[in-house]
Amino acid sequence: MNIFVTSFKIDAISIECLITVFIIIINNSYSYKVSFIPHERMAQRSLIVYYTLRETLNTFDTPKYVNDTRVKEMLHAFHHDCQLTPMEERRLEEFENDDNMRRKPLIVIEGTDRDTRRMVAKKLAYNLGAMLMSSPPTCLNPMRDYFTDNLVLRRAYFSLCMYAIAMNVTRNWYNHTVVLGGYWHDQATFSIAKKYTLRSMPASESPIFEWPDDLIPPDVEFFINVPQNKYEAGAAVNTFKPRLVEAYRRMKNPSVFEISGNMYHDQIRFEMEIYLQKLYRDNYRYIINTLNH
Repeated sequence: MNIFVTSFKIDAISIECLITVFIIIINNSYSYKVSFIPHERMAQRSLIVYYTLRETLNTFDTPKYVNDTRVKEMLHAFHHDCQLTPMEERRLEEFENDDNMRRKPLIVIEGTDRDTRRMVAKKLAYNLGAMLMSSPPTCLNPMRDYFTDNLVLRRAYFSLCMYAIAMNVTRNWYNHTVVLGGYWHDQATFSIAKKYTLRSMPASESPIFEWPDDLIPPDVEFFINVPQNKYEAGAAVNTFKPRLVEAYRRMKNPSVFEISGNMYHDQIRFEMEIYLQKLYRDNYRYIINTLNH
């Protein structure tokens, strides 16, 4: 198998995220009960935003939900179907310990219009020869409609999906650049925009805009800001979208690179490629899977 050697060396944050997730999963492989209080960012602000895997699992362990058959099925899938196999773990460890191996980047695409996000992600992945991923991941997709009647469980479900996606990314990032349509910011910004007005939204320095410590962050994140009048001409003024856009703009570590959505999909994709070329310069050719071109 031909493994493309790149200059994208796995960083300490990514290793720490993986180790943290593995430890949490091992500790809960026989019991899904996790006795942890909500993260201070969620507790203090009364936000339904999850900042750790432990906090997510703790939600499912409350007396109200612990015996829910849907929750049990979902957790079983997460602990048994979403995780790396022992062989995959050994292989990943070998790659991480090999100084000659370099991983490829995780590129995330967010946006105010999901159809635009989906189409642009598909086009960018094709042009880069990258692996295209989306949420929910395959292992949890059968449960995507289980919690439409419960906002807390639905948000916790999508939080769990983020960690399953991260596992799937690590399966592939030594062989393929990964383009992911929608990641943690997709869920967090929605909740923040629902809770706050533009006037009451916390300043960008607030910890609610920080990435979870135990979740693998993207190397590059694009945010497609589609104006309301592009697809909603004549519709009533959307007061939610400006709050959503502002929440994206305040995100940090990583921050997003904003691109106007007032263009054709191929133009947006082209703008992304130009940005990547400038960012990676001489290393840009290494993020492309030339076998697909």
